[in-house]
Amino acid sequence: QLANACALVNQVMEESSTALQGFEIPKSDIVVEQKIGEGSFGTVYKGTLRDGRTVAVKVLRAGFAGPRARRRFEREVEIAGGLEHPGIAKVLASGSVEIDGAELPWLAMEFVSGGRSITRHAQEENLDVRSRVRLIREVVAALRVAHRRGVIHRDLKPANILVGEDARVRIIDFGIARLLDAADREGMTREGDLLGTIRYLAPEQLSNRDIDARADIYSLGVLTYELLLGASPYGRTATTASVISAIQRHAVRVPEGKGRSNRDLTAVLTKALAGSPEDRYESMAAFARDLRALARSQRVDARHPGILEEFRGFISRNPLALGLSALLVVASIVGLVANSVMYESTTRTRRQAILGLADAAIARGD
Repeated sequence: QLANACALVNQVMEESSTALQGFEIPKSDIVVEQKIGEGSFGTVYKGTLRDGRTVAVKVLRAGFAGPRARRRFEREVEIAGGLEHPGIAKVLASGSVEIDGAELPWLAMEFVSGGRSITRHAQEENLDVRSRVRLIREVVAALRVAHRRGVIHRDLKPANILVGEDARVRIIDFGIARLLDAADREGMTREGDLLGTIRYLAPEQLSNRDIDARADIYSLGVLTYELLLGASPYGRTATTASVISAIQRHAVRVPEGKGRSNRDLTAVLTKALAGSPEDRYESMAAFARDLRALARSQRVDARHPGILEEFRGFISRNPLALGLSALLVVASIVGLVANSVMYESTTRTRRQAILGLADAAIARGD
């Protein structure tokens, strides 16, 4: 029965996709072309505006056109439309269209030409660690804008972070994001719903607790781990159940590397992936500072080095000042030695003069 139900849903989806191809959306000046992707609730098409611009058109799938799904989709339009940043795919238009008797909402957003997931881009371009950190920093910069507007993405994963042919990052799909100041605290997610890709969810999302911006920090921590270390922080977990168990048990494995830069990376990942939100970076701004320090081979706030390492770090950061200080110390020592020698010489001369005077006085019979 489950297989039949899935087949029916897939048939509906395919029929809707076929019906839209070549369709001009009324009052929008958008002609829908081929299907280019699918999400949990919507299908994404490539479209063209009358002025020749290419757009990505997301339409709520007919198989999920219930009231809750529609509200979630409408919330995406509200949220994404209010975010302005080069790293966030811009919403250009929105509306609804009737397909086979059903009124389906749609939105048109910036089309990311040559877009690939951030992990696929890094792999296919064979990016070095510094370039991968740069991409993550771009993601963090965009998310800082969203968080300042009270928006949590809640579904950060490689497929929702695209890198275009211009090598710039764009975050897409705020479809399950939640406004922190939303009136209804129930939000768009009820108990039992586990939206997003499980592997990238923060522990508090799995338990349906209230979340804040630190949930996005955790998700981005998982992605950063995969980008920089080429593996999952949960090891070789092969099933959804094992991934959920690993997240709940906080079975994160961050290898301890040799050298200061590797220890700094370990500290950054450990802090971003802390099981408790209170132990993570308090904001994307704090995460950004450590990523910047990591890129510049500077000390990160996530790790407190020992005294010897602090001294070595000071030497490497201030070679000129240290050289001048050493020169001053040497000059001072030379000056002290010279003064000591002159003092000894003067004292010896004075002593000899006094002895000479004394001998002369004795010779005179004084």
